[in-house]
Formats: sequence, structure tokens, C-alpha cells
Amino acid sequence: MRKALVLFATLVLATSAFAVDLYNVATVDTGANGLAIGTRPASVAFNGADLFVGGSFAGQGITKIANPLTSPSIALQFGGPTVGNGFMSLDADGSMVVAATNNAGAADIAQTFDLNGNPIGATTGALTNGRIDGAAIDPGFVGGGGGGAGVHIGGFGTGYRKLYDPGLTTLIDGTALTWQPDLGSGTRDIAYDKTNGDMYMRYVNGVGRGTRVGDHNFARLDTGGAGMQPIVTIPDGLNSAINVGFLPQFNVGGIDVVMMNFRNATFENSIQLFDASGLNVLETANFLNADGSGAFAGLGTGGSGWYDFSYDASTGLLAVSDWTEEKIYFFAGAAIPEPTSLLLFGIAAFCLRRR
Repeated sequence: MRKALVLFATLVLATSAFAVDLYNVATVDTGANGLAIGTRPASVAFNGADLFVGGSFAGQGITKIANPLTSPSIALQFGGPTVGNGFMSLDADGSMVVAATNNAGAADIAQTFDLNGNPIGATTGALTNGRIDGAAIDPGFVGGGGGGAGVHIGGFGTGYRKLYDPGLTTLIDGTALTWQPDLGSGTRDIAYDKTNGDMYMRYVNGVGRGTRVGDHNFARLDTGGAGMQPIVTIPDGLNSAINVGFLPQFNVGGIDVVMMNFRNATFENSIQLFDASGLNVLETANFLNADGSGAFAGLGTGGSGWYDFSYDASTGLLAVSDWTEEKIYFFAGAAIPEPTSLLLFGIAAFCLRRR
């Protein structure tokens, strides 16, 4: 981690005047003293209603948690047990769950399920250079009618977006370039802005953004050329479980930011936020309790740096999984005066997405 901290000092070109406030509105304990799901959380996906947690190593596959914001309970468990590192990637929308392992090509698998855990499709790493590194639901070119939607299966060194049908049997497109000279082709994680189809990828050398301009076309904001635009060029070695999340104007009057974790560090040192339209523009992140009266004190002191992110645009909520503490934290972009208000009025009334 010392190397990463040095790189922060030498590569970060600017610190934004903006600060991003994240208010902890709920926490789900998945460990032995909580829901006891049978494994530490490797990944997380939140679709606005249900929470899905991917199991790590040879533990339970996927756990669906109902009512995660108010009275969490295990609805069902499916897709397991996992092998190797477990389900390192997870994504969900209103009809499907996508899960993928990340075992450097050793028995890698990507699977799709409906929301009740029934299998839709499965594939091995043979489709992506013999390995799988990241999986996400691509909403398509939202502004152009939704063309180009499917399941994006990433592969370290592939250099192109591999988009498949939900059954994972048909390659829809493999022409969109994800290799970038400042970032390379060593990708680890994928996130999409579900409101417009923009793509964000975590590389071992940073984070890149592809602005959606067509069904299978992405462009750079800085040059207007095709491909991925570098947002962060700070490497984290060849670590696995390095992820990316996208937060569109999380606070009122805020800016679009990307969230990324660096391994082997505590929560506040591991998770960093950057301007999604700049280059190495670090944002100040303030993790607060629900009403904003003080710092959120529930993060613990674990130092694995293993976190995953899932933002739901319909509620404006961010879910963060913490492998060390065995918890899922929910953050909103606005303070809630009384936590009990979640029960009385519903979370959406306080946390509508700002655009």
C-alpha cells in the first residue's frame, strides 16, 4: 500500500473544491452475529428493492436479502457453493442477476439468474481469453432507444467489450475497444451508468470511462475520439478485488464521481472518489451518520481493502460491501433527520437521485 500512497502524492494533479457527503442510512450485518449467510461478502448488487451478496472463496454462492433497509432477512440462497475466490463480480436489475468468479482462468465461470435464483445461462472463461474479470448488465444506448443492451463479460487482456445475450450463448458484439494506452487492457471490474449506458472500467492501472454515443460505440469526453478516456491513472499492482462504482451527482449540486478501492488499507484510506470527467482529480469523501451530525463510526478497523460497490439510480442509494467486517453499508446523498423516518415515509422520499 505504501507504493499506492506515494503514487497519490506524485500523480494526483488536482484536488476538487467539491466534497462528497455519504450518509449511512442502514447497515446489514451478514456475519455470525447477524444474518449468518455462511460466507464473507465478496461482492454486492442492489436493485432498489432486494440486496444480493456474492460469497467469497468456497462459501455460499449468492444470498438474496429482502427488506435490507428496514428489516433484513435471507430470502433465498442460490448459485453455490462457489470455487476459488468466489463470486467477485455481481450486478442486478429489475429482472436478472449476473455473477462471475475471478480465478485467473482456473475454473472461471459467469452465470445469469432471474431474481428468484433460477438459472438463465452460464459460460466459462473460454469466451474471454480463458479467464473472467468483471461482469455487468449493459443497459444499452439509453438515449438512442436502448440498443446494445446485454451482459458484458470482462476478461483480463481482452481489450474489447464482450457483450452477450442473457443466456450467455450468443456474442452480440465484440468490437468496442476497451484497451487504452494509459491504462492497458488489464481490467478487473465493470460498472454502467444505468440511466444513459456510459461504461466505467477498473484497470490494474486505474479507471477509464467510455461515454455512450451508439449501441456499441463509446467515446472520450476529452478528445471526442473513440474508446475509453482515462479518469484515474493510479495503479494497484495485480491485486484482485479492486472495483469501481459510479455515483451520478450524489449530492445536490454535486458532480459525477467514480469510486474505487485500493487493497490492504482501512475503509477511509482504501476507498477514494474521483471526478468522473477529469484526470486524477481527487474528491473529498465524508462518511457521515444518517442525520449528518457526525462521522459514521461503524466502519471498523479492518485492513483488507476488499470492498465492492452498487449504486441504484431509482433510490439514489449506494451499497458498499465490506469483506473484513462482514457488513453491507447503505449510503444516501442527503441527510435523514431521524433514522426511524425510513419506516414511516420510505427511503425514496429522502434519497431521490439528483440530476
